[in-house]
Amino acid sequence: MENTQPVKQTKICKYCKSEIPKDAKICPHCRKRVALGTGGKIVAGLFGFIVLIIVISSISDGGSSSSSSSIAGTPVLSSVNQGQNGYLHISDGQSISVMRTKQGLDDYTKAAVNNDTMGMAQMIYDGEGFLAPDGTKVLVIDSGLGTREVRILDGKFIGQSGWVPMEFVHPATTTQ
Repeated sequence: MENTQPVKQTKICKYCKSEIPKDAKICPHCRKRVALGTGGKIVAGLFGFIVLIIVISSISDGGSSSSSSSIAGTPVLSSVNQGQNGYLHISDGQSISVMRTKQGLDDYTKAAVNNDTMGMAQMIYDGEGFLAPDGTKVLVIDSGLGTREVRILDGKFIGQSGWVPMEFVHPATTTQ
């Protein structure tokens, strides 16, 4: 006699490691979202493409602390140190990914380098970071190797802090 029962397809929840139905969007055990819908995949793809452009542009200028950029055509140094105010800025006025922890920024950068747009979008969706608009005023509260921890001083995310590549933090006043 042949077994006619359908094979149950499952997957492992990346958060609680429980076995869950393969088509589950929310884990029935830990209640965390484990899949993006079609709309989420489109948004994640677009977001990933934008972040990839950001990462490529920051890598192409060498990541040097003495590199320069321009805001409204005025050249500025991209080095802002701890205790100084500045503005978040990258080319083309795109939003800047601000990750809540230094490890989060490292993971986000690795995902970007590996072209893992879904992973990057999932990190933002899970609240591990947020997208600050170009020109957001910040205070540098800590510095790491090639990174800055900033506190947001205006806009939707006022009072929140997170880590960004140092190339994205520009002085509050122009120099040179």
